[in-house]
Amino acid sequence: MVREAYDEQCAICGRARESPDGNPEVEAAHIYPKREGGNDDMRNGIALCKLHHWAFDSGWFSLTDNHEILVKDAPDRDGYHEFKQLEGRQIRLPEEEEAQPHPIFLEEHRRLHGFNDNL
Repeated sequence: MVREAYDEQCAICGRARESPDGNPEVEAAHIYPKREGGNDDMRNGIALCKLHHWAFDSGWFSLTDNHEILVKDAPDRDGYHEFKQLEGRQIRLPEEEEAQPHPIFLEEHRRLHGFNDNL
């Protein structure tokens, strides 16, 4: 349902890659991970390509309640400059409001990855 809400496109880069067999590369990612107490609520999901799913889960970036990208301040790490280019951009959102990321899950993701200290 999450992938469909985002039209099988990454919310960050808008890519819609497919395998040679036609399987979409975009994945449904939990905003607040289930292992931390998150759930399968549609508003706790976001469609991400494999790169941005990994980066989101590892804490390279998070999202504001207004759906703007925040990037971890780690200029000495490989990948930082690539992700830093995304900072401040608005993500692609599903048209239906009930499918859009809920602020409570976004807040928990920021807390989990140490972004609330910088807001």
